[in-house]
Amino acid sequence: MRGNMILHVSKLLSGVESLTLVLSDWYSALMDMDTLVRACAVRAWEDVPYDLVKNFPDLFFEAFSVLLSDPYVMVHQAAVHSLRRRSFPEEKRRFIKHGLWNLIVYYSQKSKQEDFVVDCIDTFTSLCLSPEDRQGQLGQYLSSVLLSLEGSALYRAVDRLVYSFKDIPGFAKVALKSIQDDYTRSMSIDDCVTVILRAPDSELQGCEDDIKKAFETLRPFRPEGFVEALLYAAALTKAGSYAAASTCFSEMMANISVEDRNEQWRLEVALVEAASEIEHAIGGGEAFFELSNKWSSLLSDLEKKNEEQAKLRDFPPSLFFEG
Repeated sequence: MRGNMILHVSKLLSGVESLTLVLSDWYSALMDMDTLVRACAVRAWEDVPYDLVKNFPDLFFEAFSVLLSDPYVMVHQAAVHSLRRRSFPEEKRRFIKHGLWNLIVYYSQKSKQEDFVVDCIDTFTSLCLSPEDRQGQLGQYLSSVLLSLEGSALYRAVDRLVYSFKDIPGFAKVALKSIQDDYTRSMSIDDCVTVILRAPDSELQGCEDDIKKAFETLRPFRPEGFVEALLYAAALTKAGSYAAASTCFSEMMANISVEDRNEQWRLEVALVEAASEIEHAIGGGEAFFELSNKWSSLLSDLEKKNEEQAKLRDFPPSLFFEG
């Protein structure tokens, strides 16, 4: 009953006067001997009216931050969940930086709760890291922690951080590992695809082996893997590995039978391959007028094919054939 009461204490706040009235009991709950009460006390923070946050004294933020070092997982999870819903004012975040970092180090161990470390990293990154920290060694370390995850935790890492980690080195490698994971593939690879598509060239250059491995896992090629295979070939192009990309395009084309019903898919592969060749030519300072004409011709053929397909019934053709 005490825990349930303190959980809703922030809903009693209507102004500074009401805050003054409840702070004493709130402090007591934060330091209570009962684990559930402490967890409820930190969870109450997430419902504090935004315009009252600036009126909380430093003593409250200090008391809250102490619970990031609590002996019990329940309190850690409650504190991180609450911080994700209602962040500390920027000038008060120094109180939680060390505690959140310790949680990341602790829960990144193999024997700990790996899903929760993603929440810790998300909260720490959004509240405590500057743009310079994100792109430096600290950001690389956080990506290395995420790369060590497996299964549901690895899926959660990309699903949760797909946008907030877009500028952090090493995250593309995390997405490439996740997209090959059985758990991720049973859920959705959409976020992994987003990360790979948005990764800068410099990031993908360090992932060439990972991209090749991801492409190889699609063998034997099947219709549902067509777009994903194109993604990897295009990623190799973006990484500057044109020979490897060309090999992928050739292998894909060889696995699409030469039939009228598959012409649309063959055109799409050829179109992306032509774009890759143009990019390679531009990078090498070579003329690409003929390649540009080839790309325009393929695009025109594809548009005509799409128009023809639109007139037919919506029935997906078989793309790849084994043996």
